[in-house]
Amino acid sequence: MQALPAVHSIGRLADLSGVPVKTIRFYSDAGLLPPAWRTGSRHRRYTDADLARLQLVRSLRELDVDLPTIRRLLARESDLGAVLAAHVRTVEAQVRALRRRLAVLRAAAASPSEATVRRVQALGRLDAADRRRLLEGFWDRVTEGVPMEPEVAAAFRAAGSPELPEDPTAEQLDAWLELAEMVADEDFRETTRRNAAWFWEAAGDRHDRSAAGAAYERALAVARAAVATGEGPDGALAAQALDLLAGAYAAVLGRDDGPEFRRWLAERFVEHTDPRADRYWRLVARVTGAAEWDGTTTAAAEWLMAALRYAAEPAAPA
Repeated sequence: MQALPAVHSIGRLADLSGVPVKTIRFYSDAGLLPPAWRTGSRHRRYTDADLARLQLVRSLRELDVDLPTIRRLLARESDLGAVLAAHVRTVEAQVRALRRRLAVLRAAAASPSEATVRRVQALGRLDAADRRRLLEGFWDRVTEGVPMEPEVAAAFRAAGSPELPEDPTAEQLDAWLELAEMVADEDFRETTRRNAAWFWEAAGDRHDRSAAGAAYERALAVARAAVATGEGPDGALAAQALDLLAGAYAAVLGRDDGPEFRRWLAERFVEHTDPRADRYWRLVARVTGAAEWDGTTTAAAEWLMAALRYAAEPAAPA
C-alpha cells in the first residue's frame, strides 16, 4: 500500500521551516504557497511538497529575489538558473562597491583630512551603477549622431570607461572623481562630440574610413621616434610621417594631397583638438592602474601637427 503524504498544520510547517506563521499566511494569500487543502473548520493543511516549496521561497527571498519573480519561477515561467545568475552579478557588484567604500574608509582612518572625507562623501553619492551610468551617458552623448563605424565607437567606449579596482588607492579614487566631474561637464561632452564627428561627417559613407585611423597610428609611431631622437618637424621623418598621414586622409576624404590639403588638414586637427582630452586619458590610465600616461603620445601628436603646418607653409622666396 502506498504511504499517504505527511500532512502539516501551519504551526507545524512553521516549526519545520523556521518561517513564522504570519509569513506563511502571507505567502499563502499571495498565491506563492496555497495550502494543499483546508479542513472543515477552514484550517490550512500542507504537505512535504509544500514544505519544500516554502524552503525554496525562503531561500530566494534571502537572496532578495522579489515576489513577482518568485511567482513566475514557481509557475515555471522563468528560468531559475538565469534568475540566480542575475542575482549573483548583483551581489558581486554590491561586494565590489563595499570593498571600494572600505578602501576609502581605511584611507580616511589612516590619514584623516578634509580630502579623505570628501572622497567618502563623493563615492557615497556614486555607487557602482551610478558610475557606470555616468560614463555610459558621456559616451552616448559623444557618439550621438556621429556616423562612426560601430566597432570604432565600441573601442573608444571600452577604452574610456574605466572601472575602479576593488581596492583602489587614494590616487585612483581622486582620478575617478575628477573623471566624473569631466564627463558631467556639458561643454566637455559637446566639444568631444564635435571633435569626434568632423572626420566621419567629412568622410561620409566612403569605403575604408578606418584606413585613415590606421595611417594616423603609423604616422604617430614615426612622430614618437622623431621626438625621441630630437628631430624637428622639418626633417626626413616628417616627410615620411606626412606621406602616411596626408595620403590616407586625402584618399578617404576624396581630396588631392598637396600643400593646400595639408594646410586644411592641419586647421581641422587644431580646431578639433581639446587639451582636456589629454587629461581625460591620463585619468583613465591612473584609474585602471595602467602605466602612468607619460605624455609621449601627446608630444608625438603635437610634433605631427607642427610638421603638417610646416609642410603647408608657402615656400619662402629665393
